[in-house]
Amino acid sequence: KLASYDYDKNNYIESCFVAKNGEEIVGYCYYAVGGGAKDGSIELLVFIDKDGIIKEITVYEQGETAGYFDKVEKANKSKYVGLNAKTIKKLELVKNKSELEEGEISAVSSATYTSTGYHNAVAAAVYAYRTYISEA
Repeated sequence: KLASYDYDKNNYIESCFVAKNGEEIVGYCYYAVGGGAKDGSIELLVFIDKDGIIKEITVYEQGETAGYFDKVEKANKSKYVGLNAKTIKKLELVKNKSELEEGEISAVSSATYTSTGYHNAVAAAVYAYRTYISEA
């Protein structure tokens, strides 16, 4: 299992869609909900390819203050895209740390709650992929 991920009723997968090219499975799109945001939860579509690479993250719905959310998405989306959900040992949001270890993502200064909701949604998708796809 993914170390440092706390599955609970506020961080979950609403649904998962299998992406195919003809009969070949090319990946999975997770409709992921991350709690802990300032104004509730953040809903993302997280696409993980068949090899476990996070390829894309798209906002489905969020109610955060636009400036904060935009700041978080701009700062952190690229830190998640490219990670391998199969092999990453941990996926952890950290604050006030200058040197990051593998699997650590910096919370955006003055947008910690928004960072938390975004992170929790991505972590839910990674957890689901590892639990139901890569270990199946």
